[in-house]
Amino acid sequence: MVARDWQAVNKKQVDKAALSDRFIHKGTCGCGFTIHTFRRPGEQLEGRIRPCYNHDRADRAHCAHIHYLNNVGVEVAIAIRLSKILWEAIDKETNDKPKLWGQWIRITYIGSESTQFGHARKIYLVEVDKGSITENFEAIDTHATKHLKPRKPKAIKRPAGKGR
Repeated sequence: MVARDWQAVNKKQVDKAALSDRFIHKGTCGCGFTIHTFRRPGEQLEGRIRPCYNHDRADRAHCAHIHYLNNVGVEVAIAIRLSKILWEAIDKETNDKPKLWGQWIRITYIGSESTQFGHARKIYLVEVDKGSITENFEAIDTHATKHLKPRKPKAIKRPAGKGR
């Protein structure tokens, strides 16, 4: 087998983009906690849900932290992106359900369904432990809304060259 000798071609541009304020790192939230992604139906995540006050809105997604005790009894946190179904279950207050911030919850990934645009929307079951002691959290600004109409396609920018 031939040994490969990899050499970076665009390292300066990549480093510049990664240090930019506009760079969106999908691996961590704004606080630096690793973002958990549900992949297998039946997968569960359990812990105390807390809002992420430090996330950047550049990727238009809400974020939250789930705090739990690991095997050695140390509190650790993991971040999750809150899809519409999760956001409504956790942050939407109704007559029969308060907001869940500070509550001990369990999120179970059920599976996905097809949307009218051909994408997959993940479906989650959110359960709250009514027997645990809760914490009080300040409300976070939720005035951001999602547009239901898709964006207009942008024109492709091509460099002006010879022969055009």
